[in-house]
Amino acid sequence: MFGLTKRIPIYIRIFRDKIEAKRLDNSQRVALLTDPPISNNRLLLANYDSLLTDLRVIVNMLNRSMLVNKYKFIFQLVDDDLTDVSQIEKMCLNDAGLACGANWVYILDHSEELGDAELSKILTAR
Repeated sequence: MFGLTKRIPIYIRIFRDKIEAKRLDNSQRVALLTDPPISNNRLLLANYDSLLTDLRVIVNMLNRSMLVNKYKFIFQLVDDDLTDVSQIEKMCLNDAGLACGANWVYILDHSEELGDAELSKILTAR
């Protein structure tokens, strides 16, 4: 029974109108336009239910195997007006990640896209 599942690392960038994800172990990328939108004029994460639904769709697109069911998520909120990630947004991302099968969630507090080397450092540091 042991060894049938592995933890898949996924880098997820959340924009106002779309979500981009990259599976870090095989570099597979997907993007999904959010409908209904997860953002409004005031908040980047305004619709938790839509976020959760979209994340589940993305996880299913990145993982077709029935055996692999645990994930490591690295979340990043991307917006020109974003200065920092609020505690409410962190809690929302953490809860959504755990609800989608992650047992490890890391939230970046900046919006610059990271390369594979930086993401690997984050994954190995924990």
